[in-house]
This record gives sequence, C-alpha cells and structure tokens, in this order.
Amino acid sequence: MKNTEEYKKFVSLALEQISNYLWALGYTYQCNEFYKDSLNIERVKIKFENKLLDRSIEFHHSKNNYGKINRSNISVFIQNSKRSYILEDILKNEKINYESSKFSLLSYEGVFEQRITSFYSYLIDLFENAKIKKWLLGDKWADIPFDWGQYK
Repeated sequence: MKNTEEYKKFVSLALEQISNYLWALGYTYQCNEFYKDSLNIERVKIKFENKLLDRSIEFHHSKNNYGKINRSNISVFIQNSKRSYILEDILKNEKINYESSKFSLLSYEGVFEQRITSFYSYLIDLFENAKIKKWLLGDKWADIPFDWGQYK
C-alpha cells in the first residue's frame, strides 16, 4: 500500500486524540486494519466497541486521487449487531446541522497531524450533541430509511 505511513499515523493520532473520549463513554479500542475496498481503494479502519451497549464506532480513512482531485476522506460508522449507519445519515435523520466538507481532511489547515486534530475536535463537538450522544450511549436506535436519491 502506498499510503501505509500516513495510515499508520492516522491510527496513532486517533488513539491519542479520541480514544479517551470514547473510553469515557464505555468504548474500548478493538483493532485497526489496512485494506483495499471493492473498488481497490486503499483504506484504514479503526474500531472501538462497547459490548454492553451493543454498539461500535468505526473510522475509515482513505487518501485517494480521483482524476486530478485529491481527496482525504474519513467516514464514521455507528453500528449495532444488526445495522450500521454512516454518521452523516444519522446527522441528517436527527436534523443536526453539520458541514459535510469537514469529513475531508483537506478542508482543514496545516500539516496532516494538525488536520487530524481539527477533525477530531469537530467530531467530538458532534458527539456532544444530545441527540447523537443518545445513539452513542445506547439510549436510541432508529431505522433510517435509505435515500435512493436519483436512483428512485
């Protein structure tokens, strides 16, 4: 994998910057994995889990170039044993304002480490929203309809 060093740094910084926050909510670090998805895109996954609540949180990071566009995206998933939702879908469903561009590290200033720090600061602010915290603490789970968009 050509982005291995960046992905290792992403894991290290995640463990430094968000694991204590998640630990306070009962989540423990489970694993990280470097992989290629079905489109052969390199990714890294970090997983935290709260077994008592049947919840896990996964962070997936990919740094890819699509044509001349450089992207460095982070997807956050909240899961239970039956379903998985991307955080952005939960935010939309709960009618919580957020900036989708903030899930790209390129929207932040500075070097990689500064961008990661800014992202996790933004993410913790989202997690502190009372509606999202209910999801994280196991007080809420809902069926969110899939938005087929233009494919209806």
